[in-house]
Amino acid sequence: SLEKGRSLLLIDFMGVSNREQANERIQLALTRMAGQKGPVKRVLEKLGELNEIRLGPFGFKGLNTVSASPPTLSQLLAAIEEISQSKKIAVFMDEIQDLLDMDDGEAYLSEMRGAIQHQEALAYVFAGSNRERMHRVFDHSKSPFFKQVIDIDLGPIPLERFSAWLAERFREGERLVADGVLERAYALCRGIPGDLQRVCYEMWELSGKGGTVELETLISSLKLILDSRNDMYLIGYRAVVKSQQSVLLGVACVGGNKVKGKGFADLVGLASGTVKRAVDALEARGELLKTLEGEYVFSDPFYRLWVMRLNPYATLKRNPNQPDLQIVSRLV
Repeated sequence: SLEKGRSLLLIDFMGVSNREQANERIQLALTRMAGQKGPVKRVLEKLGELNEIRLGPFGFKGLNTVSASPPTLSQLLAAIEEISQSKKIAVFMDEIQDLLDMDDGEAYLSEMRGAIQHQEALAYVFAGSNRERMHRVFDHSKSPFFKQVIDIDLGPIPLERFSAWLAERFREGERLVADGVLERAYALCRGIPGDLQRVCYEMWELSGKGGTVELETLISSLKLILDSRNDMYLIGYRAVVKSQQSVLLGVACVGGNKVKGKGFADLVGLASGTVKRAVDALEARGELLKTLEGEYVFSDPFYRLWVMRLNPYATLKRNPNQPDLQIVSRLV
């Protein structure tokens, strides 16, 4: 809860892919707060008067400014500090783990940390929907934010609570949900709220008012998502060597509890040492993550389905009892 009289500056980094987009999200948060007269508006004017905030059907698209060049991260963080000198604020950075998807994500986080550590009067809260990737930002020994924050691990939202809440939202929109569909979607997304939200959005659009969300609706929604990301996934898949592709398929099919054991090596047809090197390389690339329980999982649950869709016959051969095989076979 916020201290009385303190305003919240909410910055959402969800889906950013480069430095310019990340800076725009900070500037957008400032413009939202600048609707009030006072220090925010004055500071923002120094960064460049805003002509237009562009919005698309799914939210924020970008900013147009009259300044010769957009403000830099250091300028934006300095602006936030200046505002805090005359207005009590707390800065909430949501989905901060998505900064890792930027080519210079580590450098961006390092620059951010360098500025924040000197802002002693400001309170910063960092949040994200992917627990493993959040640990990469704050608990990895080479991260700029290593040992710089107090961890509050909320864990995944319990299935029963989340599915009941989602079902109620669908009912409010005059849509029924068949038994087991939301639970299946939850499992496929590993309970990651952002990914589950994307699936539910597609199911909402496909079902229509008065419709019913069924397993076929879920499959169609997943197909839309995979098709929209096909080029991106294909580039990433082709960027790794064959042994790493085999490991990705193996983890997709049988899970990553024992990826460095002989059984997994035999399954993917590689030597144990080769598997270990492949897993380490995929973890370094951010494609696989090691959970707190020691299991290797895909950082992107949709990429896991895409890998299996790309190799449907190999998926069947490696694990004919794969519980998601019914869905994967219909995504082709």
